[in-house]
Amino acid sequence: MNDRTRALSVVLTLAALVVTGACNSPEAGKASGALPPEAVKLHLTLQGADPAFVQQLEGAVGFSDLDRLVQHLIQLLHTERDPKRRAQAALCLGSLAPNSVEPLTRALSDPDPDVAMYAAGAFVKVGPPGRQAIPELIKALHHDNWNVRFFAAEALGAMGPDPQSELALTDAEHDANPAVGKAATEALQRIGRGTSP
Repeated sequence: MNDRTRALSVVLTLAALVVTGACNSPEAGKASGALPPEAVKLHLTLQGADPAFVQQLEGAVGFSDLDRLVQHLIQLLHTERDPKRRAQAALCLGSLAPNSVEPLTRALSDPDPDVAMYAAGAFVKVGPPGRQAIPELIKALHHDNWNVRFFAAEALGAMGPDPQSELALTDAEHDANPAVGKAATEALQRIGRGTSP
């Protein structure tokens, strides 16, 4: 297969994934076997993963077995010494396996702010299935790094109504960084301020 044919194949595969809804989460297309390795690679790249990291993943475990790839990412997230690689693992894990709530929750307290930021950002994609992470996301609203606070606010907004989230986001509206305050206000609008049980 030449490069042009391969590119057309990937485009057509992605078009099929968009139509079936599987492009938002490769987990959705996994059961039907709808995700060729090229689509997984492209998905990670389009989600913002570093191309060099994606290349390393391909060499280490490949993209044909999504479960094996997810397990490798979880292992990297918790054992890799290089914080940049841990951050990339969090980004990819949130993109590929939104059901990986527990490892992403642990990553919220990673000493490297980029890892915590990518973990919080992953919960924006995870949404309500990640509700068990709400207490850790609320803690992340007080992180020293404003990017972590920003994505924690975004993630809490994606979780749906919750009284503790509402209180924490109301406080976060007054964050020293205006971007965090705005994210908190928008999160409160998404969850419906005052509608928590």
